[in-house]
Amino acid sequence: MALGLFSGCKIDELEFFGEERFIYFPTINREHTINYTLGGLEEDVVKIPLRYSGRYYTENREYKIQIVQEEGTPENPIVNAEEGVEFSLPEKLIFRTAQKEQQRYADNLDLKVMKSDRMNTEVLNITLRLVSNENFTAAVRDSMTMNIKVTNMIAKPYWWTSEIAEAYLGEYSNIKYKLFLDNVYDGDYGQLEAGEQYYYALQFKKWLEENPHYENGKLITVPVIG
Repeated sequence: MALGLFSGCKIDELEFFGEERFIYFPTINREHTINYTLGGLEEDVVKIPLRYSGRYYTENREYKIQIVQEEGTPENPIVNAEEGVEFSLPEKLIFRTAQKEQQRYADNLDLKVMKSDRMNTEVLNITLRLVSNENFTAAVRDSMTMNIKVTNMIAKPYWWTSEIAEAYLGEYSNIKYKLFLDNVYDGDYGQLEAGEQYYYALQFKKWLEENPHYENGKLITVPVIG
């Protein structure tokens, strides 16, 4: 499962005097991209965060999404995933109204991804674009599109050095890396400042304490102090 770390957007706090509701994708680790690794699973659900702004709906409302076929370049090729074979959307896209006030403007889109042979050697792209309908207006600039990168490949990242292992995340393993990607941070950890690396390592430590996982009979832990 993919994480939903919301940051950067405060659009829902603005005052709107009309009846329009503006639907958008919040940023995830400062981007509108989700990197997801199946890690050997046959299928899974990627939870994509959604928000809207404006007057509060008291009932569930349907929204609309368009699947975009991206075109790459020779230098940066893009391989699009096939709908119905490698991913699928819910039959009806419903923004569910939460009872708790602090969650009223937030929901998730459940994107189902299915393993294919292509995922063993390639990263597949899924681009979703919000489209206006009678319930929501898709007009928030730079927040109408979400890119999901799906693969079955997993390998030790360049940044998991002996220094990172000793100070933050401990010895590398595919299982530990996938847990970190799915539940804490799926961006480029190596590009973060030291304070940010510490923060996400500490979040991972807390997550592991609340959700114990074992590998070869041994509890998975991280050495970060805090």
